[in-house]
Amino acid sequence: MIPQLTGRRTTVGRIAYLNTDPFFEALDLGDAEVVAAPPRELARLCREGRLDAGALPVAELFRMEEAFEPLGQMGIAVAGPVDSVLCFARVPFEQLGGREVALTADSSTSVCLLRLLLEQHLGARPAAYRRGPAERADAFLAIGDTALRLGHAGAAGFPHVLDLARAWQAWQGLPFVFARWAVRRALPEAEKRALAVALSQALDRGLERAGDIAARRSPDLGVPAASLEAYLRRFRYRFGEEEARAEARFRQLLHDHHLDGFDPR
Repeated sequence: MIPQLTGRRTTVGRIAYLNTDPFFEALDLGDAEVVAAPPRELARLCREGRLDAGALPVAELFRMEEAFEPLGQMGIAVAGPVDSVLCFARVPFEQLGGREVALTADSSTSVCLLRLLLEQHLGARPAAYRRGPAERADAFLAIGDTALRLGHAGAAGFPHVLDLARAWQAWQGLPFVFARWAVRRALPEAEKRALAVALSQALDRGLERAGDIAARRSPDLGVPAASLEAYLRRFRYRFGEEEARAEARFRQLLHDHHLDGFDPR
């Protein structure tokens, strides 16, 4: 349980996707408030001072370092295919030059990763990246549970599928770090430590229950429970040296290609 030392309720952000369920399956935060939202929305709430901690998209965390710091060595990373960060295209991805790519409004990190992959890895330079529906676009990015559903069922009219984490590993030879647990620097140190311990213990219990989580979510997602359990067990929720190198490489590439602030409206 998290001690309340700030004179107000601690607020913790929860990415509203299946891949964060292991952290929250058995998490005891006491009186803390949990706010569920897509990654980009969680980052906005952090900037507005409405959240104290959360698994933040790394592209946003890079921009908020003055106010937020990593919380332990935990987050959401994967080596190889992720299955829930997918780009669907009408034509082969190398042929997207001069075409339009639609982006989900929910993502910060994945939109940056997609642009790096298309332009620097695959040599395609789309004419425009915009947030909004995919109907008129030549390709679109989907993340989270929506991508899981589409990856399983397919997206009519978009036969080409790019798994961004798989493509990143093929390009850079590293896992990809999508999100990292972070906490507001102004929070008391005792509260930060207690939150880190609670998350770590909850993660252990949550991973033990990965099969139960998968079975519970399978009907809603329309994906077999066995596939969802394999999906959850694929993630690296605890970070080591390889994840640190991967995160640093992504950050450097964003800087080198002037994408630090890339966030289409």
